[in-house]
Amino acid sequence: MVQSSTRREKLQKNFTRMFWIQALLNVRMLNVVSTLFFIHRGLTIEQVFYLAIAFSVVNIALEVPSSYLADRWGRKKTIVLAITLLALEKVIYFTADSYTAMLFALGSYAAAFALFTGTDDALVYDTTRELGEENQSVKELGRYYSAQRFAKIVTPLVGALIAQHLLDWQFNIIIAIDLFAVAIALYSAFKLVEPYHHMDAFKQKQGILVDAFNLVRTDPVLIRTIISRTLIFIASFLVWRVHQLYFVDRGVLIVFVGIGMCLIQSIAFWLTRRLTERKSVAVVKEINRLNLWFTVFLIVFVVVSVIAPNPWFLLLLFVMFNSVEPVRWPLYSELYNKRSFSFNRATTLSLSNLIKCFFDIPLLFFGAWLVSQESVYLFAFAALLAIISVVLFRVPRHAIPATT
Repeated sequence: MVQSSTRREKLQKNFTRMFWIQALLNVRMLNVVSTLFFIHRGLTIEQVFYLAIAFSVVNIALEVPSSYLADRWGRKKTIVLAITLLALEKVIYFTADSYTAMLFALGSYAAAFALFTGTDDALVYDTTRELGEENQSVKELGRYYSAQRFAKIVTPLVGALIAQHLLDWQFNIIIAIDLFAVAIALYSAFKLVEPYHHMDAFKQKQGILVDAFNLVRTDPVLIRTIISRTLIFIASFLVWRVHQLYFVDRGVLIVFVGIGMCLIQSIAFWLTRRLTERKSVAVVKEINRLNLWFTVFLIVFVVVSVIAPNPWFLLLLFVMFNSVEPVRWPLYSELYNKRSFSFNRATTLSLSNLIKCFFDIPLLFFGAWLVSQESVYLFAFAALLAIISVVLFRVPRHAIPATT
C-alpha cells in the first residue's frame, strides 16, 4: 500500500505518463514508407526480410536478460534505457545507407523492444498493486494498450503526405518527427515513479522454456491457440512488409497507401471497442470467426492479384484483412488468462511472443526467397499459413474452462 498521499498522487500519474509514452513511441511515421525507405537507401527486398529475421533473433537473445535488468535495476531505468535505444535507432537512420548500418539500427530497435515489453506491463501492474487497486489492473492495462491505436490513426497519413515523393530530405523530416516524439517520451519516462515490485519479471521469463515444455505436455490447447494467433499474424506481416512497394509499383500514390493504413487503425480501433465493450463476449466463437474472415479476405486478395490485379481493389482488400487481424488480440489475451492458471499475464504474453519469434525465423527466410521470385507467391504463402491456422489450429469450443 502507499505510504503517503504525496507518493499516491505521484504514482497515479504513472498511468497517464505511460499512456502518452506508448502513444509517442507509436508515432513511427517512417513505418508507412519503411520498405520504400530501406530500398531507397540501397537494400534489396530480400534484405528487408532479413532485417525482420534479425529483429526476432535479438528478441529471443534478450528476452531473459532484459527482465533481469528490469527486476534488479528497476522498471523506470529499464524503460528509460529502452527509449534511449529507440532514439539511437532514429539517429542511425539519418545517415544509414548500407545493410550493415540498417542492421545496427534494427538491432537497437529490437533491443529496445525487448527491454520495454513486459517491463511496461510490470510497471503498470505494480503501480495498481501499490495503490491498492489491483482489481483495476486489467482496466489500466487496457487503457494503456489503446494508446497504440490512438497514435496510428493519424500518423500514417501525415508520414505519407510528407514523404509522398520518396526523396531523401522527406525521409529525414519524418525521421526527425519520430525522433522528436521519442525525445518527449524519454522526458516523460524520467518523471515516472518506481513502484514497489510485486511482479518478478526475471523469474517469470527465466522459466519460460520450462513453462513451455510443461504447457506442451499438459495443455496442448493453449499451445494450439498461440500457434493459431501466430500463423495469422505472420501471414498479415508478410503481406504488410511488401505492400508499400507492391502498390507504388502499380501506380498507387503513397498518400493513398497512408490513407489505407489510417483506415486500418480506425476500423480496428472501432471494432475492438465495439466487441470488447459488450456485456458478454463468446471469446472462442469470435476468435474463430475473425480468423475465418481474415483468411477469406486474404484468399480473395490472392485470387484478384492473379486474375485481375486492380491495385485499388487490392488496396481495399488489404485494408479489410488487416483491419480484422488486430481485433483478435484482446480476445486471445482473455483466452490465455483463462487457461493459464499458474501464470500471470506477462508470462503468458512473453511465451506467446517467444513462440512467435521462433516461427518468424524460418517463415521469414522462406518469405524472402518467395518475394525474390514474385510477390504473388508470397501472398499465396501467407494465405496458406492462414488456411493452416483456420483448418488445423481452430480454437476448440472448450478452450475456455467452465470455471477459472
